[in-house]
Amino acid sequence: MNLNQNFNHNDYATYFPLTQNCLGKRAFARIIRSYLNPDANVDPAPWSFPAFLSLSNVAPEIVETSEFELKMAECSDGLPGDPLQLIQLADFPDPELLSLTVAKHPAARIVRLSDNESRYIRGAFPNLENSAFALITRRISGALVLSASEPEIILLNYLDGRPTTIGELLAKLDDDHGGGFALNAFCEAVDHGAIIASE
Repeated sequence: MNLNQNFNHNDYATYFPLTQNCLGKRAFARIIRSYLNPDANVDPAPWSFPAFLSLSNVAPEIVETSEFELKMAECSDGLPGDPLQLIQLADFPDPELLSLTVAKHPAARIVRLSDNESRYIRGAFPNLENSAFALITRRISGALVLSASEPEIILLNYLDGRPTTIGELLAKLDDDHGGGFALNAFCEAVDHGAIIASE
């Protein structure tokens, strides 16, 4: 998905299918017609669609669903980057690995799932049923939605915009959260394709 292209009604139906299902096809089509109306005085871009929905008197869970689908689209359209693989950590804790600088994958997206407003999302992705967080990562075929633990989310938030060596990362998070916290979270994030080597 290229978020910079000009979208028509069919594009929105393709990239916001859960939102369309929540609203129903007719209501969704009516909202899209209003959104794309040149006289509506709004920016008819995909990233503005959830904000437009929030002003359209729809239920909060539908707005949240559209925001979730937008993050999936951003992930699919995100910057490329080859994620680390667990096999690359086979010699851990080799000193060379500890000095490797890593970062959060630029296409990965984190979503905190609300207790009351995520029923449509959890219904579409049963693996999220008991999770407070969703991690959206990039795959060749599109976005992959995963259940993520709180330690993994803490680690990824720490790395976001702050490339750090593996050794420094593990030491910092273990100091803050207790021994053994960081390594399991790091391996989980690597397994989920959310970590890249950073120059």
